[in-house]
Amino acid sequence: MYLIKKLILYIYSIFYIYIGIKHFINSNFFYLIIPPFIPFKNFIIYFTGIIEITGGLLIIFKKFRTFGSYIIIFLLIIVFPANIYIVVSKNIQEVVNLSFSGSLIRSFFQIPLILVASWFRYDKMNNFAELFYVIISIITIIYFLTLWSKRKKQL
Repeated sequence: MYLIKKLILYIYSIFYIYIGIKHFINSNFFYLIIPPFIPFKNFIIYFTGIIEITGGLLIIFKKFRTFGSYIIIFLLIIVFPANIYIVVSKNIQEVVNLSFSGSLIRSFFQIPLILVASWFRYDKMNNFAELFYVIISIITIIYFLTLWSKRKKQL
């Protein structure tokens, strides 16, 4: 189970670093999904990009993994308004190529992302807990890879 968790951790790390970099090279996409009532959109895009890259890098190293996990959890919480905005805005759903139900499902995937980030903090858990986290990690990876394949041009 240790090797599977390590592999999952590296996949998530690559995911966070990749998306964090995209904040800098495709900021227009992220600009569109920030709700209109939130000011300083450019700052928020770059700030969250830095947080995402930092969290993705820190979870790689055991010494910094707990801190990196907390950074990722913080990130997932502060970007949640963008997920809500996607759910309530038909125009943004078209931009991100999601239906209403697809955007709703996407917003609920924040929960397993937070759980998995929390899981990375622990070296070992009981077998049932480890299996639970492995399963939700794999489901989440498959889900987001499916989304990426639908909108490669945007991200």
